[in-house]
Amino acid sequence: ARIGGYDLATMTCTPPSQGDLAADDLNYWVTSLQDTLGESACGRIVCSSAECLVEVQWDDSRGSGGDPNDPPYKVETRTRL
Repeated sequence: ARIGGYDLATMTCTPPSQGDLAADDLNYWVTSLQDTLGESACGRIVCSSAECLVEVQWDDSRGSGGDPNDPPYKVETRTRL
């Protein structure tokens, strides 16, 4: 993570291709987001040498009364490495 192996610099909605350990983990993570939150779920991870920013967004129109014009629901967290 400290050297960028887990970075998804843009919001990623398509599970990355599998390959090495980091690619496999990212594929599993995005797939799990979509299995849990729906097909609209996307994720982004940006790490520096000290911390990672992790963002998840999804369409939450089911929870907001079905208005498709509502913006995506977004959660952001940071973790220290």
